[in-house]
Amino acid sequence: HELGHALFNILSGGTVHAMVIHMDGSGETLTSGGSEALTIMGGFIGSALFGNLLFYTGLKANQTTKVFAFLLIILFILASVFWMKTSFTIFWMIVYVVIIWLLTFNSKILSYSFMFIGILSTVYVLRDYDIGPSSDLKAYEQTIGFFSATIWMYVWLAIAIGLCTLNGYFIYKTSKIN
Repeated sequence: HELGHALFNILSGGTVHAMVIHMDGSGETLTSGGSEALTIMGGFIGSALFGNLLFYTGLKANQTTKVFAFLLIILFILASVFWMKTSFTIFWMIVYVVIIWLLTFNSKILSYSFMFIGILSTVYVLRDYDIGPSSDLKAYEQTIGFFSATIWMYVWLAIAIGLCTLNGYFIYKTSKIN
């Protein structure tokens, strides 16, 4: 979720200053510049994109899966070096890096793990809505206006469902060909 905020901020021309994950699972990403609307939306949509990408990549159980794992390791290391500001956050990023690296030794386990984490990451978007109206969705309502946080919640949910549907379509087309 927080990496989604960071990546959407960077893609819209902004700068990430810090990321903090708290012990209760909540987090903050401090940014400047870029599109505030895209940065705020990046947490929810980024989780949905990441989850779908992980699931799709996990289906392959081939060299692409391992390459994606190493790209994740690099992303997590870079995030830890440049953006993570608390020892708690850095510790957990190191744990994730080590786990992903260990999983690369067995393609099948890596594949199943990616599919499982992909589903969890996508479903997490729904869990996020319990917190949303008081955080990201409320901020989005204040930034964009013209819709309430509740309406934006359903718009974001529709986008997440659309991404899952598109991923399902690609999976179906791929399995039909093979």
